[in-house]
Amino acid sequence: MPGRTTEPLLYQEPAAGPRGHRKTSQRSGGRARSRFDSDYNDGVLDNVWAGGNRRLLKLTLMAMCLGITLYVGINFSYVAKSGRAPATSCDTIDHGYQCYPKIAQSWGQYSPFYSVPSELSSADTTPATPLSPLALPPTCKYTFAQVLSRHGGRDPTASKSAAYAALMDRILDTSEHFSDGPDGRFGFLNEYSYRMGADELTRFGELQMVHSGAHFYRRYRSLLNSLATPTTHADPFVRSADQHRVLLSAINWVQGFQGARHTEQQRQQDSQEKSRKGKKPLPPSEHKDGESGQQHIILLPEESGFNNTLSYNGLCKKFTSRRGSAAQRTFAETFVPAITARLNRGLQGANLTDTDTINLMDMCPYETIADEHDRSDSNPSSSAVSGGRRLSPFCHLFSEAEWHGYDYYQTLGKWYGFGDGSTLGATQGVGFVNELIARLTQSPVDDHTSTNRTMDADPVTFPLNATVYADFSHDNDMSNIFAALGLYAGATGEAPLDPSNTTRVEPGDMRGFAAGWTVPFAARMYVEKMVCGGDEEELVRVLVNDRVIPLQNCGADVLGRCRLSKFIDSLAFARKGGNWEDCFA
Repeated sequence: MPGRTTEPLLYQEPAAGPRGHRKTSQRSGGRARSRFDSDYNDGVLDNVWAGGNRRLLKLTLMAMCLGITLYVGINFSYVAKSGRAPATSCDTIDHGYQCYPKIAQSWGQYSPFYSVPSELSSADTTPATPLSPLALPPTCKYTFAQVLSRHGGRDPTASKSAAYAALMDRILDTSEHFSDGPDGRFGFLNEYSYRMGADELTRFGELQMVHSGAHFYRRYRSLLNSLATPTTHADPFVRSADQHRVLLSAINWVQGFQGARHTEQQRQQDSQEKSRKGKKPLPPSEHKDGESGQQHIILLPEESGFNNTLSYNGLCKKFTSRRGSAAQRTFAETFVPAITARLNRGLQGANLTDTDTINLMDMCPYETIADEHDRSDSNPSSSAVSGGRRLSPFCHLFSEAEWHGYDYYQTLGKWYGFGDGSTLGATQGVGFVNELIARLTQSPVDDHTSTNRTMDADPVTFPLNATVYADFSHDNDMSNIFAALGLYAGATGEAPLDPSNTTRVEPGDMRGFAAGWTVPFAARMYVEKMVCGGDEEELVRVLVNDRVIPLQNCGADVLGRCRLSKFIDSLAFARKGGNWEDCFA
């Protein structure tokens, strides 16, 4: 792409946030550190990646067709052997965020990823040998794995961060002293200053993605091992939208993936050495770190007019998310005014609006996952460590019932703005679904919507035989894709979901759709193929945040799986291009 500058994508420091705050911290020697240094002192990551010197990433860019290939080289000689998150971290490899579930799981798309339980029970389960519905049945083996992931936890967007800072300036100007009372615990405002930046991943978000990569490796290690050779590892084919927080999420995911593999290899070697005590030493492993550590990441530019299936690019001229905003406004009238009135009683002179109330609720999840030195209740001179351990004091201004209302408010925005309730929401996801079909069937991409035909026709930028794939995107785009796949639309003949904008509906009554269940920070969809017993035709299964999605209109079995041919047939909406012509009507 002529004139496209690539280096700032990797090496620029995050832009100054409100009040000139920059996302830097001090290391020994007084040097300000940008978030892109890999050897920072973080209380959480120090335990994940052990050792004092961890220059884990070597990054180079090269232009390729209309995209960019990023090479990530990772040296794991200092990776901690345990491969576990430290006890002080609320985020875990296997189940995601586990602290404050009554509140943190009601933050909509601002919730950190957590494992969502499945309603399905396994046909192979017996009281003596229970089997999780998301486990691989004993007679089966994986033959394909695809992850589509949202980026990890981040600071607010630039516009929202500016709005939050202005709101807090206004509140703080109303009084010289704040106190706790029956209308809210406002005492923390006496020492408050707004410190959050804008747009970039927090350290908590980085850790989420490291854990996500490790979890993916653990889940599909049998498939990856079957694809490996004596001298090379099997690596996933990785693509990412090129917004920096998405790219950095992909890089951290690769770190976690390769770190988990390295940890397993070290354990195997240690076990072999113990079993051969007193015998002739084993020869060194033939796997070459220099080769196995190289990871290509294909970048899809998020530029207007650039065909990109991982990020909205304005190609569909008639697409709008206004219906989601309208549904949110209507529902907000049912629960927000009472909260606003209570807050105004406790904050005399603030004259808060309902929009201000929603903004104050937003600040709870953002501050909770912010770097510790960016929190309002931390010493600004303290060292920067990952957030997530303590709830922001903003969280305590609202009741559990009020958080449930907030969660549904965000759910309506996703359903009617980008999902099945949006006129052209599903059509926006058609391009990715047709790419998925190509990968599942190892056949050329057949699409006339948002796919990049040049890149998808090139086996370097879109291979059909990679078997294991990882793509990194945004919450709204994933909502489009889920709609194009029909994951929450129901079976043919069923009445379409029409969630009430006046009464809260539980996720279980929306076929499992809720913003926190579908697109939290570090959300992930797994699409997997498997063969079982003597059956030659592969089965397809889809999981969203560890919840098995019962597939529709393809004759799913009790485990929610469909035969590959039937699954492809069920995607007729995407295969015909959705309603793409309506984008220009």
